Amino acid sequence: MSPGQRRILLPLAVFTTILGLVHWFIYAVTMRDVPNFLAAPFLIFMVAALISMPLGLIFSHGVWRKRLLPVTYFAFFWIGFFFLTFSFVIVQFVLSWFVDHPYSYWPWAAAAVTCAWSVFRALSPPRIITHEIEGPAVMKNLTLVQISDLHIGMPFLNKSWLARQVARINELKPDFIAITGDLADGPFDEVSPELAPLANLKPKIKKFYVTGNHEFIRGGDWEKRLKELGFTVLHNTHEIFDRDGAKLMIAGVPDRVIVSRGRNFESSPSKALATTTDVDYRILLAHEPTTVFNLKNERCDLMLAGHTHGGQIFPFALFVRMAQPVVRGFKEINGTLVFAHMGTGFWGPPMRWLTSSEIVRFHWQ
Repeated sequence: MSPGQRRILLPLAVFTTILGLVHWFIYAVTMRDVPNFLAAPFLIFMVAALISMPLGLIFSHGVWRKRLLPVTYFAFFWIGFFFLTFSFVIVQFVLSWFVDHPYSYWPWAAAAVTCAWSVFRALSPPRIITHEIEGPAVMKNLTLVQISDLHIGMPFLNKSWLARQVARINELKPDFIAITGDLADGPFDEVSPELAPLANLKPKIKKFYVTGNHEFIRGGDWEKRLKELGFTVLHNTHEIFDRDGAKLMIAGVPDRVIVSRGRNFESSPSKALATTTDVDYRILLAHEPTTVFNLKNERCDLMLAGHTHGGQIFPFALFVRMAQPVVRGFKEINGTLVFAHMGTGFWGPPMRWLTSSEIVRFHWQ
């Protein structure tokens, strides 16, 4: 068993136990009006589907990854279908207290239709969203394109998909491009060649990269790889740009999961933003929105983050909100405007329900 597998074994055991109880709840609520001869086969299917969830996640990290891809893909699909079904089962459970009807299995049909639409949404090209922002003179007419959570290595998110997104971003002719983590999802030796199209990103001024949690989970020197592709990697560091005597800072930190690698590793927004130069506008790139709470003494005007996927599949956003101060869009926190990107790709299930993949363009007026 690999170190990555051992690291996730206990959380998976706890999570699987909880999922087992929820699977039983779904079965109990929806099987009331199903013919008896279908009950046993369906129970066997649900048990197998439940087991596939932790196994699929483990196999996606293991040495058998390629041989067991069907198990992993089924597990990812079932995770999405499961969350959709559960949301409709909750409705049916509440409804059954007030209305008695012979169609307790309707959540499965509703989930199937929603699942088909969710897959279509996930596999559609990411939407290009533009946000107009007020700023000081140093920012006037500047543009920055943010992409995040591409998860190259997931099903359908490969080199050709990435090349198409690179072409779309170049058409926007941005001054800056920023990738805010979770760029890749797979073994380094297998996935890093898939990132080659990123070398063709051509901003007018510069392109930046900060790591997400998945880069550390998967292992490999992703920062070195992005430098090879022409990116400036911001690792508790910053760069300052002069525009007619005014100063713009773009700073960045690695994801906070880096601290798990040892005492010599840190994610420090304060260190990244520290300077003796009089700066007019400061942008911080970080993977998680919760990084804003690690800002201590340094001022930050705008923090660009990702990680949340906007929840990706409702009602998962409700759980994400428990861990992150903002799930999507803008929110001012302690004097810093924080933006949470919904992700350019997706993780796990190739589905999006009540969310969208996006390429975000910021334009300062």
